[in-house]
Amino acid sequence: MLLRVQQKKRFVWDFFILILITLGTFVIPMQIAFPKSYWGDTSTIIYFIDLFFLTDIFLNLKTTYFHQGIEITDPNKISKQYFKNDFYIDFISILPFDLLFIHNKEQYFLTIPLYLIFRLNRLLRLFKIRTISKRWSKAFHINKGYIRIFKVFFIVCCFIHFIACAWFIAGKGTQHLSSSWALTSNILNLDWFTQYIRSIYWTVTTATTVGYGDITPQNNVEYIFTILTMGFGASLYAFFIGNIAALISSIDVSGKKFWNNVEATTNYLSKKNVPKNKIKLVENYYEYMWARHKGIQKYSFIDDLSYPLKLEIMESITGPILNKIPLFKLAPLNLKNELLLSLKPQSLMPDMVVSNIGESGNQIYLIAEGTLAVYKEGQSSSFIHFNKGDIFGLLPIILKEKKTGIVKSIDHCELFCLGQEDFKRIKNEYPEFIDVLKSITREKNQKNSNLIMEGIIV
Repeated sequence: MLLRVQQKKRFVWDFFILILITLGTFVIPMQIAFPKSYWGDTSTIIYFIDLFFLTDIFLNLKTTYFHQGIEITDPNKISKQYFKNDFYIDFISILPFDLLFIHNKEQYFLTIPLYLIFRLNRLLRLFKIRTISKRWSKAFHINKGYIRIFKVFFIVCCFIHFIACAWFIAGKGTQHLSSSWALTSNILNLDWFTQYIRSIYWTVTTATTVGYGDITPQNNVEYIFTILTMGFGASLYAFFIGNIAALISSIDVSGKKFWNNVEATTNYLSKKNVPKNKIKLVENYYEYMWARHKGIQKYSFIDDLSYPLKLEIMESITGPILNKIPLFKLAPLNLKNELLLSLKPQSLMPDMVVSNIGESGNQIYLIAEGTLAVYKEGQSSSFIHFNKGDIFGLLPIILKEKKTGIVKSIDHCELFCLGQEDFKRIKNEYPEFIDVLKSITREKNQKNSNLIMEGIIV
């Protein structure tokens, strides 16, 4: 039985594994540096966590993956892919090397019990964060910027934790020399939490600045460690600030590009002495476009897709709206598919003129949302309203007459437009298109009759 990479179960399991990685990354160095801490001897917990990572190995052998946009479900390919990439690191990280020394806890390397040192192989699990983040970005369409920020933040926190633990080990392990920072600070007999906080404090101040001088190295070993920490800390600090700044700016690239274009447009209009109220209308239109469509009006991004995929994407985007329009309810499937790819979306702000007197008929309009009013020439009150599902613009094309009425939006409207050339092509290729239009015209007969009787062509 395969576990699909996009399944919620896989996401929940990966999230649980991340929690265990974080727990192990914190506990194992703490055991080495602060053996008297709350995390002192937690062998049972360590081995219990190992069982979950052993289970994770078996699940990885059954989890599908994406290759070149295709989900691979072949068990043999899944196994080969896992053995090629992550298996050996996962396998080494669960080997209990510490069991070789756990029955003789008095064996030390410097001041550290050997069995605790041989638990460090479990820190290799940190590499799984890269694998999980890649899996999430491909399977769940999570913004890669957020994932990178998490990874950078996690890496920085891990290194601060590791350096803090190593700094206390240096202070504790060199107390037999003339002096050490731990002896000078009088913290060797304090509780582990105070010791850890002082170590974290020194690490952060030394890595991000040159330190405050209240905790200083007292022997050559500590001086060397401090020099390395300052050099590494300067690089780490630059890495953190640079990456966070770059990642935050990359989270909403499309939004920044859109609003930069808006600003450039309004600046241009202002320099051309366009009235402020007109510029405000332009700004309002762009704000509506962003709120409604995230700045994307034309679906040009689907041009590179294959024909079947285009249909699926357009059906997902416009289907819920267009399927409520009578034209799509009555159209057979092949005609509906052709219309899906031929219709062009158009968004209107309130009080925008869509169709004016004297214009030639070159588009048919389908109203998906909103209300439009029809005005006779020289009149300020509307003659009739077009609502959701109505079609207009057909008469000028069929009769080859100029428009004699004005169509203006009353509120925010969403239209779909069919160009004259597309209309003629679809009419020739799909004879049933005319029958569908006739059926819709009969349903809207009263409205069309009123317009014709008044001599209004829109």
